[in-house]
Amino acid sequence: MDVEGNRSAGSTSEPTLVMEDVSFSYANGREGAGVRRVDLQAASGEVVLLCGPSGCGKSTLLRQLKPALAPHGVRQGRILFRDAPLEQADQRT
Repeated sequence: MDVEGNRSAGSTSEPTLVMEDVSFSYANGREGAGVRRVDLQAASGEVVLLCGPSGCGKSTLLRQLKPALAPHGVRQGRILFRDAPLEQADQRT
């Protein structure tokens, strides 16, 4: 996968996780906080590295994948797990 979330030329697996145009802003209106317009695909068993400076949204983005850990705020975009909306996924997996 390249830095823009595109599948590598040699990758043949269908993505298990898909994030499409995902944005998140905190409810308290912290300016500049959150994430904006993230597209990401990852296949089962694939390793994805998120890197960036402190405060750029790495943890905030990952917390969107587990609703119980997601901070209070507004999320836009789609997150699919095994071709179904994340909200419909078994949270024990």
